[in-house]
Amino acid sequence: MVDVKLKGKQVSFVPVNKKIVGFIAFILKSFSFTLSILLLVNSIVLVSPIYAEVYVKDAKARKLALLEEETAKSKATEADKDQRETQITKSIDRNRSRYFVGPSNLSLKSGESYFSQGVMSTYGRGLSDDLSLHLRFTSLVFFAYPISVASLQYSFDYATDWRGGVGIAMMPWDGLITYVYKSVTYGDEAAHVTLSIGQPLNSEDGTIQFTRFLVSSFSGNIKLSKSIHFITENWLLYMLNSQSLSVELMHSLGFRFQGEQFAFDLGAFNTKDSGRILDGPWFEFTWNFE
Repeated sequence: MVDVKLKGKQVSFVPVNKKIVGFIAFILKSFSFTLSILLLVNSIVLVSPIYAEVYVKDAKARKLALLEEETAKSKATEADKDQRETQITKSIDRNRSRYFVGPSNLSLKSGESYFSQGVMSTYGRGLSDDLSLHLRFTSLVFFAYPISVASLQYSFDYATDWRGGVGIAMMPWDGLITYVYKSVTYGDEAAHVTLSIGQPLNSEDGTIQFTRFLVSSFSGNIKLSKSIHFITENWLLYMLNSQSLSVELMHSLGFRFQGEQFAFDLGAFNTKDSGRILDGPWFEFTWNFE
């Protein structure tokens, strides 16, 4: 025991070992630290499920929002695609494959077809995107004798804005006349011209021989407005092995008034027959099938 005098009073203290005091202080600090760790862990354990639930809900909400956004974009893309396809379909000139009589190389697509009635009766159908069939019959109301023509034409891309074509047309006439021709078209549906040339073959009494003339045509189609086109079609027949220049011409021009599926042609033609000049009207109504 140690006696110490404080403020005039005698106070006795029991001396304490410093090591014991240090150990007790260490124990208290360790307990305080451990308690803090336990409280922190307990807080994490209590809060984690709540935070995890909130996080999961937020993740699901974000994923759902992203999915809805992607779905909306996909629907918008499909709608735009359908709209573009509809506009393209509506913008197609369904009468692009023909002038008044002769064909262009802007051919019918597979499954497209039409029927025309007027000075001539005509049926055309696309057998594929490049191969088309045409059947033509004259009306006895306008012609003294019937004429029927069946033709096949194959068209192909030649260069930018250029399409070539080869065709064969057959017509009963003192046997069978077979007209094999080549043609080329320049332009698009808004404006295009076509040049063709060929020499017919005549089959009679089991013999086949070339006729004595060449046949050529020059035709054009110009879009004046959404529903009106200007059309001209000109045919030239040149006699071969003739002592003098012998050329027969037929000119025609007119207008085509058309909607999405129908068309009405109104024009006039001029030609020569045995030295006589003949003029006449041209009119035809056409219905285009899908």
